[in-house]
Amino acid sequence: MALFDIEEDRAPGSDGFSSGFYKAAWPIVGKEVTKAVLDFFGTGRLLKQVNATLLSLIPKVSAPNLVADFRPISCCNVLYKIISKLMVLRIRAILGKLVSPSQNAFVPGRKIGDNILLAQELFSGYNQVRLPPRCALKVDLRKAYDTVEWDFLLATLPLFGFPAVFIGRIEECVTSTHFLFVLMVIHMVTLLGPEDCGKGTPCPLTCLC
Repeated sequence: MALFDIEEDRAPGSDGFSSGFYKAAWPIVGKEVTKAVLDFFGTGRLLKQVNATLLSLIPKVSAPNLVADFRPISCCNVLYKIISKLMVLRIRAILGKLVSPSQNAFVPGRKIGDNILLAQELFSGYNQVRLPPRCALKVDLRKAYDTVEWDFLLATLPLFGFPAVFIGRIEECVTSTHFLFVLMVIHMVTLLGPEDCGKGTPCPLTCLC
């Protein structure tokens, strides 16, 4: 089952329940969880509470000043993870036919190292004088996924032969989400007791906005 494939040490979503909780309490909550998942696939509607995602910004450097200095980490609810995992399992069987053979990263059974070796072979002897003039472009694609519009994705899926019902389920998942930003704020609280006067104690506050 999709739930039991989710690692237990993953951070919980906005409801605070991890996959470990659902696994331990499956005899109690299993029937309701199954009903909720089947309801989504039957109606194509997803409650916004299910698709609420905690977005935590993890600093990449010791003194971050820019947005690029943070790494966003998304913490989804387990119920949403179950739904998305079931959809991924359906696509995985044909994923190799959809993705170009030259794309080796993030595809099961392929290794990104193959492309590194291929690049080394292509560029070996590239600067030899006897060869005709040539050039190479280095393109930074690290933000390509973040700049792809959902409309483009949804317009592409029918061209691959995906049924409208399945595309509708994907659209509901990617368009109904909303984010709650987790801000870790450190306040210095001064204790005014007789023996603690003048001492500062860090007090972490978690704010959701």
